Amino acid sequence: MTYRALLKLGKAEKTEDTELTGFKDNKSVSGYALDAVKYLAGKGALHGDTDGNVNPLANTTRAETAVFLFGLTQ
Repeated sequence: MTYRALLKLGKAEKTEDTELTGFKDNKSVSGYALDAVKYLAGKGALHGDTDGNVNPLANTTRAETAVFLFGLTQ
């Protein structure tokens, strides 16, 4: 949702450049979310967990949300 909002506001561009090879579970990211995850990871808003996973199927904690939102401002 964040990526789509940024696109709508003209604050983001579509990207195919960024790879998700830094995340061990990169194959678990659904196709519909792939562009968004690539963009947000490339911009430093998405870091993954300490084990190197992005955990696309897990719920997000408040702490993870705070780090994500802080990453958007950088």
